[in-house]
Amino acid sequence: DARVKSIVYVDMDNPLNVLNERGFGELILNESKFTYIHRSSLKTSAYELLEMIEGKGVAGSYEGVLFVLDSLRNFADIDNDTKMMSLMSLLMNLRECGATIMVLHHSTKDGRAFKGSNHIRNSSDCMYFLQKVANLEQGFEVLLSVQKERAGIKDQAFFINTKTLNIKNTDLQNAKISDKEEAFIDKVLKLLNEKSLSTSEILSALDVSRSDNFSRNTLEKFKGVFWESELGGENGRTFVWKSLKADNKDSNDKELSLFGDEL
Repeated sequence: DARVKSIVYVDMDNPLNVLNERGFGELILNESKFTYIHRSSLKTSAYELLEMIEGKGVAGSYEGVLFVLDSLRNFADIDNDTKMMSLMSLLMNLRECGATIMVLHHSTKDGRAFKGSNHIRNSSDCMYFLQKVANLEQGFEVLLSVQKERAGIKDQAFFINTKTLNIKNTDLQNAKISDKEEAFIDKVLKLLNEKSLSTSEILSALDVSRSDNFSRNTLEKFKGVFWESELGGENGRTFVWKSLKADNKDSNDKELSLFGDEL
C-alpha cells in the first residue's frame, strides 16, 4: 500500500528461537520499509520506548507510519485501569501525530471477550477478533470479525501464504462457516460425491426430519458454493442436488482444504 511509508514492529512476545525456525529474517528483515525491534535489543522497557517515540512526535511527523505492538500485555498491566489508561493516552497521542497503530491482544480462553481493562475497548477506534478458520496447502485463512468500529469497517477474510507472507482477500461466506454447518457440509458432500440426490433423499440419509429448517436452509445457503440444484427425478419436477465438480483452488491451482484447526 503506497499510503504506508514505513512499518515499525515492536515485538515483545515472540522468542528468538521461534522466529529463527520460521525463517523470519529471510522473509522480513530485508524489507526496506520494515523496522523490527525485538525485546532482546532493548535497554529500556517497552512502555518507555513508546514514550520516547511519542516525545519526538509533532503533528504529521508519523504520517504514513504503521506501528505494530506485539502484544498489549507486554507494554502495560492490562488489568490496571490507571496504567492502561496511561498507555492508551500515549497511543492516541501517536495517532494525532499521524501514526496508525495496530495492537495485538489476547482474548479469554473461550474467545468471547478480550482480557483486561475496559479502557482498552473504550480508547480503541476499531477492534477485530482474529480467528484461523482454515489450514491450506501454502498457508492458512483467517477471519477478522468486527468487535468495535468507528469508521464503517466490515468483517474481512484473508489467505496468508506462510512461504512468501503475501496476503490476499478470500471468500467471506466460506470463512464464516460455523462448526455445525461444517459438519453438515462434509456429510452432504460425501453423499453427493457418490450420486445426485433430492432434498428428501439427503434428509433421509442424514436421518433428519423433512421439516428440519437448518438442513434446508444450509442447502440453500451454500448453493453455488459446494453444490447445485436442478429439476430432475422421474417426473422431472423434483429438485436434485449435485456436487460442484470445480475444486476450491488458490491462485497457483493448489488444492485447498476448507476447514482446519482453530488458532
